[in-house]
Amino acid sequence: MGFCNLSELDRAASDALSEIAAESGVDVKECYQCGKCAAGCPVAASADVDCRGVIRLLQIGDVDRVLTLQMPWLCLGCGVCLARCPQSIDLPALNTAICRYEMKRGIAAEREGEAFMNIFLDNVEAKGVSDETMLAMRYNLQTGHLFQDVANSPRMLSRGLLSGNGYKPAGGPDVKRIVHDIRAGEGGTK
Repeated sequence: MGFCNLSELDRAASDALSEIAAESGVDVKECYQCGKCAAGCPVAASADVDCRGVIRLLQIGDVDRVLTLQMPWLCLGCGVCLARCPQSIDLPALNTAICRYEMKRGIAAEREGEAFMNIFLDNVEAKGVSDETMLAMRYNLQTGHLFQDVANSPRMLSRGLLSGNGYKPAGGPDVKRIVHDIRAGEGGTK
């Protein structure tokens, strides 16, 4: 796996690129910047740099810039980019590897994407399913967006999208165990 001529990079950037490449299994040299990934990405319009831009920055060895981007944290992992890519470059895996690298190194203060991920995983690990009401409340409290969903609440309640009772899925205990095992393998993401 490689990104660019590593001899031209400083040692820290070289180590970061090698670790991200190894974890993601992605060789960004394979990308020829066709743009199909960015054209299909549902979060590209909201991101500071689209997914193609992340790869390009890695190709030229600008790891410092990549580690400041919001795009890896915004990635939904939906796989649209991967499905559209003629080179089968796994961008969700690459974005996940970048986020994990940042978390392991404590490079950035907790971002909203990391806060959402941890709250979501806590929620699923505790209940075996995502309790959307609890997820929204905890996320809004933790990030300081206290009233961001207030205008939508009546409509969501009337459609049964919010509930104080939650529900118990048939495979809840299995889901809890899977999330727990994943977190244990990552060194306890939190």
